[in-house]
Amino acid sequence: MQQYQIACSMLDWLKSEMVWIFVYIEWQIFHLATTENPNLGVWFMPVTSIIIFGTIGYWLSQSFLAR
Repeated sequence: MQQYQIACSMLDWLKSEMVWIFVYIEWQIFHLATTENPNLGVWFMPVTSIIIFGTIGYWLSQSFLAR
């Protein structure tokens, strides 16, 4: 039962992170369409990857500790 709760919690966190990432992308789409120098930034993919994989790594470590 503990594993199930950890998995559900991980999915909740990933879902909320993905929502906020897509909110940022939508905001950037509007900003890039209205500016003369469109640039999403080179930091976007590394930061997004660190957030997603960091969350997965944290919850997987919690899952292994709860065995």
